[in-house]
Amino acid sequence: MTEFGSRLDIHRQQIVSGADALQTAYAAPNVAALLDVPFALVFVAALFLLSPTLAVIVSVFLVVVFLIALMTLSSLRIPTRDMIAAGGGRGALIGS
Repeated sequence: MTEFGSRLDIHRQQIVSGADALQTAYAAPNVAALLDVPFALVFVAALFLLSPTLAVIVSVFLVVVFLIALMTLSSLRIPTRDMIAAGGGRGALIGS
């Protein structure tokens, strides 16, 4: 295979993996979670009108959950990068 052919295969693999990444990013659970955020803030505001103490407790829990999510995201970056690299190597083996 020529050098041009191997470059073309790499570009095809990148296009397919990019499409998979978009499909994963816009999956139903991710979109639903994104749409829930404004309503959670409205809920906390309404709860504040009913009971400021409960609103503070809920706000603290929301912040804690957000921080845990950030820590989880940061801890998964390196394994995800390694998995993507391994998948790219596998795709290169299949394409050859």
